[in-house]
Amino acid sequence: MIVRYHREGRGELWAAVDRYDDENPGLGYDFHEAVLAAEAQMVSYPESGPLWPGIDPQLGVHRMVLEDPWPFALAYLIEPEQLLVLAVAHGHRNPGYWLPRLRSLHDVT
Repeated sequence: MIVRYHREGRGELWAAVDRYDDENPGLGYDFHEAVLAAEAQMVSYPESGPLWPGIDPQLGVHRMVLEDPWPFALAYLIEPEQLLVLAVAHGHRNPGYWLPRLRSLHDVT
């Protein structure tokens, strides 16, 4: 199983890496490592991320929370051959801001 990102989710990932590196060189690398660890967990156990709370369960969007100290979660879908990350969502953003991305699932990297 592979992990793919919606274009906007990929942008969020790299924006966060850059922001953390601006704060403290090397911190972006640490954040990226935490995302890679979450991806590995998702690939090994796709259902380990619970359905995203407050989002219609029929949409099938799961949430993988990054380990402390990172206030982010990956919003993802489980598909037959891949996991599709819709968003790298900061915990203080409006929940579900990324829901319109479900309409553009073809826009992946």
